[in-house]
Amino acid sequence: MFWIDHIGIVVRDLETSIEFYTRLFGSGPVERVSWRGENGVYVARMLGRSPQGFALDAAFFQVPYTNALMEMLQYSGFDQGEAAVAPTDVGATHLGFYVESLDDAIERIGVPLTGDPVDIPYGPYRGGRTAYLRDPNGINVQLMEVRGRPGNLPVLRRGDPPPEIE
Repeated sequence: MFWIDHIGIVVRDLETSIEFYTRLFGSGPVERVSWRGENGVYVARMLGRSPQGFALDAAFFQVPYTNALMEMLQYSGFDQGEAAVAPTDVGATHLGFYVESLDDAIERIGVPLTGDPVDIPYGPYRGGRTAYLRDPNGINVQLMEVRGRPGNLPVLRRGDPPPEIE
């Protein structure tokens, strides 16, 4: 058996990303770590990079109402490319988050949307509302105010007990 432990996101500026996700989640990171020198050698090797000058700073957020983590990673010491893909490009990913109020979340986060907030008229999320935006690194984020979920899985709300794990 397995379950999700974390989702890792490479960011351009860790502090800017921490501010964005703190506004989204309503709380800051649960831990911050830096890998330098000997502490970074194993990470550089795992990624196929030279450990010479390799550095990594990270912040870990607990995804609200789950035990899963979002890991923000800012690498330095080597050249990096920029990757920002449209939500419809092959290989694009997005992070989908339940919000209690779509309008309140959009106002709280304070960044432009990629399109309009829309009502969901069809499919397993019908009856809800949703909107897309990009985080400070170009990562696609979907906010969803939902009434139901695929497979009739429960919509977890603030104060609900966590689901049983076998």
